[in-house]
Formats: sequence, structure tokens, C-alpha cells
Amino acid sequence: MERRLFTAEEADELLPWLRGVLQKIGECRNQINSKLEEIKPLSQKSKSNGGGRLGEELKLKQEEISELSEAANKLNEEIQQKGCILKDLDNGLVDFPSMRGGREVYLCWCLGEERVSYWHELDTGFAGRQPL
Repeated sequence: MERRLFTAEEADELLPWLRGVLQKIGECRNQINSKLEEIKPLSQKSKSNGGGRLGEELKLKQEEISELSEAANKLNEEIQQKGCILKDLDNGLVDFPSMRGGREVYLCWCLGEERVSYWHELDTGFAGRQPL
């Protein structure tokens, strides 16, 4: 896939979609964490009773976690297919490859920001953000 370069306006156009996708990924992650908490006691109990009903319940929870993880990965792939780079899910940090002053840089956006208003060099990351 050819690397897409964005203008700030093009990146801004993707933000409504991106907000929705990040929300879905976050929901998957929250559900995974919840299932992992549910598994802890099941895992301990099933070890001592040889599996049985608890083992089946544990297996189902593990399958649910796997499905949620796969769904989150597919959503991240959708982000990548649009040409965006998800840098930090916790903060909803996304970079958009762009050109500035004849060189490639990243336009930088963080969930909660109204629009893409920052950029940084390829090697500086969030700490090197500068206003557009």
C-alpha cells in the first residue's frame, strides 16, 4: 500500500470517523479487561477441580477475549488502511503523514482535540509537537 500524505484539512475530515473507531477500540479493550478479571478466579478454581463446568466457562471467556481482540485489531487495521498511524490508544493519539517545508512530518491529533492543530518531526513524537 502506498503511503498517503495528508493536508490538515484532509486529516480533519477523517476525525468524526476516527473518533468513532477509537471509541469502538476502547470499548473492546474495556470488555477484554473485564473478561480478564472474570477469568482470574475461574482459572484458579478450575485448576483444583480438574476443569469440568468451570473449565468450560473459562474456555468460553477466553474465546470471547480472542474475538474482542480480533475486532480491535481489525479496527486498527482500518485506521492504517486510511493512512493514519495509531500511536497511543490510551490517549487516542494519531499521526497523519504529511509534507512540511519539503520534508515528511507527522500531523498530530489527540482524542479530545477539535481538529488537527499540531505537527512534529518523524523522530520527535508527541513531545516535539508544534502548532501548525
